[in-house]
Amino acid sequence: VIGKFHAIGIMVNKDDEEVVYWFRQAAEQGHSSAQCMLGNFFYNGSYVDVNYDTAVEWFEKAAEKGHSSSQFMLGICYYNGRGVTQDNKKAVFWFTKAAEKGNPDAQYLLGYCYFMGVGVDGDNKKAIYWFVKAAEGGHVEATYQLGYSYYNGQDVSRAYKEAFYWFEK
Repeated sequence: VIGKFHAIGIMVNKDDEEVVYWFRQAAEQGHSSAQCMLGNFFYNGSYVDVNYDTAVEWFEKAAEKGHSSSQFMLGICYYNGRGVTQDNKKAVFWFTKAAEKGNPDAQYLLGYCYFMGVGVDGDNKKAIYWFVKAAEGGHVEATYQLGYSYYNGQDVSRAYKEAFYWFEK
């Protein structure tokens, strides 16, 4: 919490070094949310220089504890080969972990992987399943993908009523 105070400037002056210091303190005590935040800092270059290797280290610690945002970000790292050797199968593994916990971004990318056959055998039924889950979680791209698929009969039976339903969302 103190790290957030320094990030926003509540009751203290904004101070990037203090933000990192306090989040690192919490992360080193095993707090998975702080570990994920540090991973994000290093991945995005917020408060620190970009360092994908360090980002992956923090994401792994939190992901192993079941932290869904860290699982998703670890999947992103494997998908893009940032801080790790690019590996679509490992990306799908981590996207699946996060998707099963209800992470809409992971659900969408897992659907995309099944749709395109990236890291898994292509499976349109699984793709649509995960697109629906993501769309129900408010993921805009998934909602569009479903509307487009139903409108064009792409990977599903053409169904204008279903297309309208998803486009309207």
